[in-house]
Amino acid sequence: MLNNVKVINGTRKLLYAAAGFTMGFCAPVIWAIINLIFFPNPRLSTCSQIIDNFLQSPYTVALYGYMWIGTTVVMSTFGYYIAKVRSIQRERTGELDRLHSEVLSQKDIFENRYNVLDGNIKKFHRISNRIQKSLDVN
Repeated sequence: MLNNVKVINGTRKLLYAAAGFTMGFCAPVIWAIINLIFFPNPRLSTCSQIIDNFLQSPYTVALYGYMWIGTTVVMSTFGYYIAKVRSIQRERTGELDRLHSEVLSQKDIFENRYNVLDGNIKKFHRISNRIQKSLDVN
């Protein structure tokens, strides 16, 4: 999805960081939904179960807080660096493509020079042979 978005490299880094932040921010909510699916409490309503899951004890509040902060920071950082590495790779790919086309054009130039030089050497060799044959007194 983010690959098709055409933005400036600096903006792409922020976009990937924002996507990482969003994924990290949603991680505890998704974990609560997974907990609701696999460990339902039939005595409580769905909304009460989710709230109870978050506020069950100081331990769970700290755990979800740690999960929220930790995953948002880590995912944002990774998103930023992934975009940074991708932009570096794009620059290198562009540079390699440019160098490759330059090498191909130089190859054609040198191949033409080689063929001209080879033709000139063959002509020189033929002329030299004729001169040697004309100088043979036999």
